[in-house]
Amino acid sequence: MTGPNPALARLLRKADASAEDAGAPLQPAGPGRAFRVGLLRAADRAIGLSLTVLGLSDEVESPDELVSEGPVGWVLFGLCAPGETGLAGLIMLDPALRTAMIEVQTMGVLLDAAESDRPVTATDAALSRPVVAEFLRELAGMDRPEFPAAMADWSLRPLPDLRAAELMLRDVAYRNWQASVQIGGTDRQGGLRLALAQGATTVEGSTDGENEDWAQALRSSLEQAPVELEAVLGRLTLPLSDVDRFESGQLLPLGALSLAAVRLECAGTPLPGQVRLGQMSGLRAVRLERPAQEMQELGRPNDLAGTSAGTAALGNETPAEPGVSATGADDPVLSSGEGL
Repeated sequence: MTGPNPALARLLRKADASAEDAGAPLQPAGPGRAFRVGLLRAADRAIGLSLTVLGLSDEVESPDELVSEGPVGWVLFGLCAPGETGLAGLIMLDPALRTAMIEVQTMGVLLDAAESDRPVTATDAALSRPVVAEFLRELAGMDRPEFPAAMADWSLRPLPDLRAAELMLRDVAYRNWQASVQIGGTDRQGGLRLALAQGATTVEGSTDGENEDWAQALRSSLEQAPVELEAVLGRLTLPLSDVDRFESGQLLPLGALSLAAVRLECAGTPLPGQVRLGQMSGLRAVRLERPAQEMQELGRPNDLAGTSAGTAALGNETPAEPGVSATGADDPVLSSGEGL
């Protein structure tokens, strides 16, 4: 038989094509496969932890939904892109996955029983960082539009919880990927979430003052927030055994308390300035005698001093009456036998 064999030629061409395909890099078929492959490679290459992705889902959420519906007690990293404002994304690791990463890096093995019901610490974030950083690099190399190549250069910012990340999130939608994984060859399962912003805000592009408007709006909102002030005349420290013996109607000796030694406090922190206890329309009031220099340096209104002392009334805004004592004493003192 002379001439080439058509059947053999077809088989040789298929073999050559298979060899070429084997030498070409394997590209994930879609974003889901890219996420799975990137996560498995990252855990194995970073710390030698074997993971199996059991399930994967994704949905688009607003920043409010991301915070309100997000988990509590997970290791949380904010993703910061160079040259962009706001967080480009978030990565969250559940307690089971966090514990597995710590066990592999500290003891080299996975324990049978994993303790995971404890607060997140700075050590947890430090030992989780290698896998998270490698995960970003793996996704950046997948050549998928869902995972930009610039992810490899993003920095990781540990955050205590989602409330801390709320003000740093961009006002855009976030695509939230949620993966459940099997840890090693055990029955333990963990979870990981990756939320990526679906739009970027660059620093150079904000020429219309959007950043300034946002900052001003935030400042205005904070200035309208209610603040509870406490007028503290004195404090009494007692042992717990005495407090346990308290009875209804019992009087506590407070010692000599000066009305000029009142302190204004907010959330347990003394406010600067000199305060004096007085009366206004039959109600207790406090008079701001002299605003402290710290308040003036902070740019607060200093007309509280002026030519006459201003007054901050509890529940009223009209000026306080000048008298603070029926005896006319300049610095009245409460009797040690009086109770509050």
